[in-house]
Amino acid sequence: MKLLDFLASALEDCERGLNAGVKPTLKDLSRLIRMARKVHDVLRKNGLVDAVDPTSPTAAEIRVPGSR
Repeated sequence: MKLLDFLASALEDCERGLNAGVKPTLKDLSRLIRMARKVHDVLRKNGLVDAVDPTSPTAAEIRVPGSR
């Protein structure tokens, strides 16, 4: 839960910045992606999430819930 709270906090910080009109840089986005991947890796290693096969036709749907 602490990792998910940490990631949620980082996302909320980004959202506050966006609402304030601050445009994220590529470095900002890369840092957020790297952080999310690390959290996912820890959750996967602990058996809390299933691994996603990136070659699967539904992989994009799994990675971005709610997207069409």
